Amino acid sequence: MRFIPAIAATVLFTIPAIAAPLTSEQTRAVEALIEKTLTEKPELVVDAFKAYQEKQQAAENEQRNSAIADVNEKLKNDTSVPYAGNPNGSVTLVQFYDYNCGYCHKLAPTIMELEKEDKDLKVVFIDFPILGPSSITAAKMALAFNLQQPKKYADFFNAIMTAGRAIDEDLLLSTAKSLGADVDRLKRDADGEEVKARIDQNMKYANALQVRGTPAMLIGNEFVPGAVDKAHLEEIIAKKRQ
Repeated sequence: MRFIPAIAATVLFTIPAIAAPLTSEQTRAVEALIEKTLTEKPELVVDAFKAYQEKQQAAENEQRNSAIADVNEKLKNDTSVPYAGNPNGSVTLVQFYDYNCGYCHKLAPTIMELEKEDKDLKVVFIDFPILGPSSITAAKMALAFNLQQPKKYADFFNAIMTAGRAIDEDLLLSTAKSLGADVDRLKRDADGEEVKARIDQNMKYANALQVRGTPAMLIGNEFVPGAVDKAHLEEIIAKKRQ
């Protein structure tokens, strides 16, 4: 087992500094004992790995929870972030998405249904392009559209997410044009500093919340990773209003 020396090294480094260093013979004995134990009880490796994962997850959750209040406070004052629904809603649903994310496509209609049906909900859109160059292009185009038509951003988002085809520049530009955008200005703005700053800020929000993939949501003070069904989202929103 090639990993035995590495495990042994870990064990040795955990011995208190006041202990005398082990001799080569003692080190080999420790390695042999570890190998024998793992051979006879391989479930110890699984249990140790699970314990490690749980510890890492707990640390990540603690870090995320400490950042949630700060992110929510910053979003309240972030006037350039796209949103839909009631700007003074009692609950805010913040969604992180990538336009090339299949699960985001499935979740998008649910988000927009909630926004239409719940008049006391604010939906915040965080473009989080992590799936390659075309995702960055889509995010830049979308945010450039928001500079011109902020009240129609949700319409743009919904149209792209439900287009049922590959997301390319033709789709982005034709959708923007159909919603009243100046396409020439949109192209210029997509490569401008304002859009770049918006994406940079989105990345900071995602990093603070330990967002590892899309979709992900922040509803009040609760982080919701992955795509979930409408009933579950309604339950979380109702709980936040209590």
